[in-house]
Amino acid sequence: MKTRPILTIILGIALSLLLVMFAAAQEPLFNKNSSSKSGDGVDIIFESAVNAQARSLLDDPLLPIAIVYSLPGRQWQKVMAPDGNGGAHIAWQDERLGSNKFLIYTQHLLNDGTTAWTNNGIPPTNPNIPHPGWQGNPAILSDGAGGSIIRWGEGGMRVQRLNSDGVPLLGQDGKIVIYSDELYADWSLMVGDDAGGAYLVVADRTLNLIAMRIDGMGNRLWPQPVRLFTVPLPNFFNKPVITSDGSGGLIIVWIDYRSDTRGDIYAQRLDSSGTRLWEVEGDNTNGVPVFVDTDGSFAQYSIDAVSDGSGGAFIVWQDDRGTYYPLEYSVGHNIFAQHLNEDGARTWSPQGLRLSDIESEPCDWGGGPPCPSPRAGTQTPVITRDAADGVYVVWQRYNRHIFDSSIRTQRINRSGIILWSGISTEGVDLTTGSYYEAGGELDIAPDGAGGAFISFRARQSGLTQGDDIIVQRINPDGGLLCGPAGANISDLPGEDTQADIIVGSVGNAIVS
Repeated sequence: MKTRPILTIILGIALSLLLVMFAAAQEPLFNKNSSSKSGDGVDIIFESAVNAQARSLLDDPLLPIAIVYSLPGRQWQKVMAPDGNGGAHIAWQDERLGSNKFLIYTQHLLNDGTTAWTNNGIPPTNPNIPHPGWQGNPAILSDGAGGSIIRWGEGGMRVQRLNSDGVPLLGQDGKIVIYSDELYADWSLMVGDDAGGAYLVVADRTLNLIAMRIDGMGNRLWPQPVRLFTVPLPNFFNKPVITSDGSGGLIIVWIDYRSDTRGDIYAQRLDSSGTRLWEVEGDNTNGVPVFVDTDGSFAQYSIDAVSDGSGGAFIVWQDDRGTYYPLEYSVGHNIFAQHLNEDGARTWSPQGLRLSDIESEPCDWGGGPPCPSPRAGTQTPVITRDAADGVYVVWQRYNRHIFDSSIRTQRINRSGIILWSGISTEGVDLTTGSYYEAGGELDIAPDGAGGAFISFRARQSGLTQGDDIIVQRINPDGGLLCGPAGANISDLPGEDTQADIIVGSVGNAIVS
């Protein structure tokens, strides 16, 4: 049994934690020390395999695996991707070499919960040579052969490929893809091209979004980066999102300010040769509208997108229409969604499909008169595909203060029909299990069996308790397979934050 001193020691030495959660309605993958919860008649098995190198630190095999431990400095900007074999590739920004000396490190977690490479991860570059600046904004993909492709910012944008043994293949400094004097903003935007390479999106010095394609050795495959719009912008644009188009190409969604000062949403699809496929009245140079506010009176935020598998995309965002008050516009937001087909045409209402109904909600959960102004809102939606050509959407819903927060999910089919409970109840509440605060930081991944895994940060009791990471699994009917309280996968002292979740194998998820 673990005790408070042991947990305190673990907190102090585990600077970055990874927990592997296996959830299945069958026998666990490991025949040792598993615990189970049940909900809706389905047994959910939670099992954390402990790496042998960390076993002396983590005596309880149900505790998280420490990916980085017993090192100075901080770890930030963690990213994770499936390895295609039930494991994960992980990359992060690391300060172990000294204050504000950030380098990128990476690790490969195998499907049995052991790490494939050196303790505490390996750097994709030589840490003993001078670097032009700190390394940050990593993104990572599997290379399909047991290794990974990593991109990061450092004097521009660089890439590296590691083989299955963790050996860098692109030199001791990686390969630079775009130089700093060409770059305005660099985000962690990379998606595979289904041919062993990747697509990358950044902002150039002309305040334009540009896309490029590289092969598995970091070589640029297009003569020039592709500009996603040519219309001059009075202001900059928000961070875009990217997704595969399901056919070896790329879909990019962004918010820009070409029409009004509060922003509108546009999208573009590129094929593998870099040709812009979506156009408006014969013009393919400026993207297609996802949502445009014709009077400029409200704003959009926090977009997310996922491929529909046939050349189009589902898109979700946060929107303040109907809730805008001059002194409180940042509080009242609703969630909207849209579907673009393979030609970039909107298949749902041009106004988008509304998933929440903030302004009609009472001020208090127990009932009462409508709010005189919108002291409720939503934020940070995330989206993933279901197994029936539709999507699951998850968002945080909060009332007058953060202690009234909840996490909501809704399922929508391809025709734009809301499948769970309708707008008035805002879908299924994932936080009915006596949560004191649901802090958001959401992520979602399909479970491979028609449902989805959802991770979020929440506090279950009292102001003095640290936040934990909760995982819930939903089935296609909206059933909560981990019970009303979900699975607390980080029940440790202190505060646990910034969970990412990916599918490991069918019915299994990996959470970091």
